[in-house]
Amino acid sequence: IETHLNIDGYPVIISDTAGIRDSQDEIEKKGIKLSLNRAEEADLKLVVFDAKSLDFTDVLKGLLDENAILVINKSDLLEKDIDSEIKKTNHVLISIKENKNIDQLISKIKNNDTDFDELSLERGLTEDDVAYGTFSKEKLADASEEIFSAKIGEVVGPIETDLGPVIFRVREIVAAESTSFDDAKNSLAKEY
Repeated sequence: IETHLNIDGYPVIISDTAGIRDSQDEIEKKGIKLSLNRAEEADLKLVVFDAKSLDFTDVLKGLLDENAILVINKSDLLEKDIDSEIKKTNHVLISIKENKNIDQLISKIKNNDTDFDELSLERGLTEDDVAYGTFSKEKLADASEEIFSAKIGEVVGPIETDLGPVIFRVREIVAAESTSFDDAKNSLAKEY
């Protein structure tokens, strides 16, 4: 199951895939393989476990990389502390039933640090693909305040443009130049 959302301006595709477990059923094995492929393509994985069945298989451990959050649901049913190995992962204990730590999960999702350069590289983009040059405030119109208030190196966006949602990274800030009328007149006279 897949749905497209807009979360605080970020275009997000959420996929709810088949559970990942050992199976002898051929159809279920195909569903599990599709799930693993979707997980491999994802920018961020939410690996959801039931608190009562926290059983790490090697496959599930493999999903818990730097682009994953372990979500332990039904934490209201936990009778003891979670395993120390689990504590080492990027995780959050939630309870949908008791509405517990949902805001913490949302915060983790929003604050997941995705490196702009890594993301570009993963998508096969070169520096030329993502560098669009220098822009003036006038060229950026409505987005100019947000972009021009960012510091060098910051990523801003996504911002809705004529091309769709765009993410900007501020590489440098160039001071505005002003030219006197006489200098501009002389320069134009030389050119034409």
